[in-house]
Amino acid sequence: MRMLFLCYQEVLSNGSTDNPWVYYSLGYCYERLDNMTEAVSCYEKALEIEAPYENICKRLVDYYLNQYMRTYDTSNLKNAMKYADIEVADEESAYSLYHKARVYEYGTEFDKAVELYEKALQLIADEEEPRVESYDIWQQLGNCYRRLMKFEKAVFVFRNVYKKTGGKKKKNSAILESCDML
Repeated sequence: MRMLFLCYQEVLSNGSTDNPWVYYSLGYCYERLDNMTEAVSCYEKALEIEAPYENICKRLVDYYLNQYMRTYDTSNLKNAMKYADIEVADEESAYSLYHKARVYEYGTEFDKAVELYEKALQLIADEEEPRVESYDIWQQLGNCYRRLMKFEKAVFVFRNVYKKTGGKKKKNSAILESCDML
């Protein structure tokens, strides 16, 4: 990884600064070297040069969400939403909608998250190779309904997840038990 990192730095130092893939690859190297500040800078530079690349947006959304969860600085949540918007605008897929819904969920905008999770569930049925499992979307949808205190809908969704996973998700059975007590 270190050698690859040095190669990309050499390419950039020789004036090849108009290739977004060099910046993406260098950002990935920085990320693997645990230098997220430089990685984010490279990813953002790659997006400035060329139309969005989903993997870059995903990495930036994840980075800013992690920063938000550590600091609760709302500017990180805004940055996560900015890149989630770019990701969805570039390709509206079940995964991109799921990813954007997660940002809304972190920001406690559960109604907006529900809307996106439901739309993602509609799209996933038509995708040949979805990048997110439908039960993950159902799981998050149930969590949003629970937080919105729509317990009947939450129980319905969690039962659906429980059936889809064959009861393998222990967390779901615990959630179902607690919802059944209400």
